[in-house]
Amino acid sequence: MEHTTGDSMNAAVEGWRDELAAQGGLTAEIRRELEGHLQDCMAGFQKLGLSEFESFQMARQRMGQPKQLGTEFNKAMKTNSPWSRTLIFGAWAIFAVSFFLPALNGARGFSCALLQPTFWQGALQGDSFSIHYEFLTLANLLMLASPLLFIGFSGNARVLRWVHFTAMAAAMLVCGFVLRLLMSPDVSAKKLEIGCFLWAFSFVLVYMAALFQLHALRKNAVQTHA
Repeated sequence: MEHTTGDSMNAAVEGWRDELAAQGGLTAEIRRELEGHLQDCMAGFQKLGLSEFESFQMARQRMGQPKQLGTEFNKAMKTNSPWSRTLIFGAWAIFAVSFFLPALNGARGFSCALLQPTFWQGALQGDSFSIHYEFLTLANLLMLASPLLFIGFSGNARVLRWVHFTAMAAAMLVCGFVLRLLMSPDVSAKKLEIGCFLWAFSFVLVYMAALFQLHALRKNAVQTHA
């Protein structure tokens, strides 16, 4: 009987975990915190003489249904970091402006895109610098989408975590390209003007915006949990 009860208990806990995992707004970190809170509640009820399974049922009732928990956390996590929105729109504005400032030795920033066919041929021939240039298109697409991602998913930690890591990768990709230009033996390639540096800096701001927003979500989650 005890073995059957133990199996039922394990199945009940696993079912509760699965229901939590189905709530898109609850990250793995938040789910662990909620499970820890559940265990604490169960321990309190067991001290009052209730069985393990009865304690689980009471603790679950006190905490609320997983769907309700997901809804409450999603509502609580709508608060934006006071810095994130400013940084993301600042990054996008700087990115846009950089296309209208000299970027490479007297050429305007947007003129660099006209070199796409030349670099594409180099990429097909295996030239690493040309391949690096082609990958910058992905970074620029992320920048163009970043305001929409922040507006539409400001309370979704999973999406923001993806934005955070992709923004970090994009910033490294762009800054690495600028560094390669600066280290190039070609003297003309080293004559970078302000537009190029503003372009690179805009990606750093996107990374910082995602970092601030994730921090705000974690802080909000802790306050909600408390």
